[in-house]
Amino acid sequence: MYFVPVVNPDGYEFNRLNNPNGGGMWRKNRNINGDGSYGVDINRNYSYMWGYDDNGSSPIGEEETYRGNAPMSEPETRNLRQFCAEHEFQIALNYHSYSNLLLYPWGYKPDVSPDEEIMNDFARIMTQENNYVYGPASTTIYPTNGDSNDWMYGDELVKEQIFAFVPEIGGSGDGFWPTMSRIIPLCQENVFQSLTAARLLLHYAEISSLSAMAIEELNGHETFELKRLGLADGGVFTVSITPLDEYILSVGIPVVFSGMDLLEVKTDSISFNLNPDIEIGTIFRYLLTVDNGQFVSDDTISRVFGTEVEIFNEDFEGESYWVSNKWGITQAESHSPIQSITDSPFGNYQNNENSALMLDTVIDLREAKAAFLRFWAKWEIEAGYDYVQVMVRAETSTHWTALSGKYTRTGTENQAEGEPLFDGLQSTWIQEEMLLEDWLEQEIRIQFLLVSDNYLRQDGFYFDDLSISVVSPTTVTTEISKEGISNEVAVYPNPASDRVTVVYQSTEYEALKLAVYSVTGKLICIKPLEGNTGSPTFAISELTPGFYYVGLQAGNRMLSATKLVVR
Repeated sequence: MYFVPVVNPDGYEFNRLNNPNGGGMWRKNRNINGDGSYGVDINRNYSYMWGYDDNGSSPIGEEETYRGNAPMSEPETRNLRQFCAEHEFQIALNYHSYSNLLLYPWGYKPDVSPDEEIMNDFARIMTQENNYVYGPASTTIYPTNGDSNDWMYGDELVKEQIFAFVPEIGGSGDGFWPTMSRIIPLCQENVFQSLTAARLLLHYAEISSLSAMAIEELNGHETFELKRLGLADGGVFTVSITPLDEYILSVGIPVVFSGMDLLEVKTDSISFNLNPDIEIGTIFRYLLTVDNGQFVSDDTISRVFGTEVEIFNEDFEGESYWVSNKWGITQAESHSPIQSITDSPFGNYQNNENSALMLDTVIDLREAKAAFLRFWAKWEIEAGYDYVQVMVRAETSTHWTALSGKYTRTGTENQAEGEPLFDGLQSTWIQEEMLLEDWLEQEIRIQFLLVSDNYLRQDGFYFDDLSISVVSPTTVTTEISKEGISNEVAVYPNPASDRVTVVYQSTEYEALKLAVYSVTGKLICIKPLEGNTGSPTFAISELTPGFYYVGLQAGNRMLSATKLVVR
């Protein structure tokens, strides 16, 4: 590894001498130009796509992004060109300030490079701890041409191709000249990023769990995906699981992979056996580990023992259970045909927004031993400033708490600082999953919140196919079907608030009962029915608003069931 402490020493020294406490804001070197102005922007003077347009750099000597009168006209850029030509660099980090970003090519045009998958994966992994927003420079911050990233990656005449990144260190409070007290913390937040860049030169593979959260049997499996990302060919990767508590009695043998190509993905599984005394709803954890022979990477996996039951789902194709004065249904984007919901259905979101979308019903988790919120989403939100949060509160409280998921970031000083949120660009649909373990044994409400500042306005946040599932001591069978036998039950109207008509029939049994269960399987009431077909009416005004199962039973056997929404 090689370190170049300062690429623009005379520009740095000019700031230090004239504004030692910050505020100098001089970004160019100090060479005298032909028109008498001072300085060339070093990061606009590299030869690849130099002077591509006057948007990404300037031809005017007095301007801050002046690119010089020719590519590589400055000693600073020529020195770095020679340095790169004399070494076989594969990855480079060109540190700048500020904005809490990690940028990669292209800068000169708003297109992705041929190696977008590699650089996006590299950036995602490197920013796992500092939560910097990452992406191509031209679309993540602004267009630049003649910059170091594009030259290192795009120019292959005097050197080999280099995967180059620009960390823009620090937030708006740090600025271009952070106080001395911030220097060490800023360095610390980039240690993992820098070490990961070095590891990506070697035999490196990323491990991801594909297992469902809930497991119904004592004999289970951890299904995982391994993706090779390290640039070094060859390598042997050993995947194993290690119990973190007493609920796992034994685990299967590790799985070994070799001969993987760059970006190749392998899927496999490792078995484990649970303690027979484990109770329904118990969360157990284990380490999922990949060892490349040089260093070990691991991830803590949480699973829950029990049968998962879906208690709420929303595909936004019919009647909506959500209320908002800004969010709305759209057909412009959807995960499942043909609709989703978004914060701004008629264009980009507005400046200074603070708009919420709330689920207009209470979710009952009083009997749940575990609970999960899942939805599919994509978004384009001004990184580091605007954001969306998924929030939950107890029905007895007015305080909302932001939920953390697989794809949330930690808020910056310009957002809900330190809280989980969504921002930046997620151009494809992903399934988010959030644990509700802190909200069990109570009734809750859920909302989505968009907050924006007075600067950039972007497309916003879309989500679709939302579901809430629970693991409870008892469950309700929602459908039983046998060849030649018809057992059916339906409820009208649905949703309802006062009375419902229950239409039922059975060709198998006659001594039938109608049972009403909570979504967690708790029996609410049971009523005898007359005959094997009918359509009686029942009052439901005493039921608490929420979701229920209405079941057709014969003895203790559930023949069929349907959901009922009480408003």
